[in-house]
Amino acid sequence: MDSQNEEYAEEVAIIGEAAFGDTIRDVILRLPSEVAEWVASNITFIDVSGVGACAVQVDTASPSEQRSKERTTPSRLIIVLVEFDEERAEFTVAHEISHHWLGHDVSAGCENYERQEKEADAQANEWGFQGKSIRVA
Repeated sequence: MDSQNEEYAEEVAIIGEAAFGDTIRDVILRLPSEVAEWVASNITFIDVSGVGACAVQVDTASPSEQRSKERTTPSRLIIVLVEFDEERAEFTVAHEISHHWLGHDVSAGCENYERQEKEADAQANEWGFQGKSIRVA
């Protein structure tokens, strides 16, 4: 663990924190430093523990910026965490971070769904979080 990751774990944006707050910070502490820094700068977690988990991207640019070719406001990545399974919690957080780290288009639908799930599993495993998606056979 990189000691710099402690700072990133404190900086990460978490809305809610019903069940995942400590888990999110624990995952960030274990990530490679460059990934932890990227997470703290680019991802907001919304924790409404209860039903499932997904990754989405929200465009935070104003409508005029959205139409402009020279954008000044980047989109903000959002991870919504709504299913707290204590045994899978760290893997779930790492898996959802992996989707964004790998540049997956989470709005792409079913076309690439299984491939992207397997890639996110593999990336999370590479970072040291053991598990696999329960949504893919």
